[in-house]
Amino acid sequence: MRTTRRRRLAFVELALALLLLAGLATRAVAAVTALLMVTYIAAIASVWARGMSIDCGCSSSGGTLTGGAERGYVVGIVRDLAFLGAAAFLITRPRTRYALGRWVLETKER
Repeated sequence: MRTTRRRRLAFVELALALLLLAGLATRAVAAVTALLMVTYIAAIASVWARGMSIDCGCSSSGGTLTGGAERGYVVGIVRDLAFLGAAAFLITRPRTRYALGRWVLETKER
């Protein structure tokens, strides 16, 4: 069951990334992405605060820890904060010269 959820989430993340790259519905997609980043940051902080040691394999090589090493939760939180900042930027400035949404959705005045 969990593997199926992870796969669905991976497809959602991929779809969001493709929409952002294409520049379609940028503001809405960036808002959903920002919500995901806030959720990820809260989840990582929760795990870290409880002293748990997990590895979902999402953005690391996975495997077991050796020699009493600790997980690098700070790196994950900082990475997600950077993505959150990028999403916030796209929410405030969703249109660029190269965005498909500009060509598809914008009406031209004549």
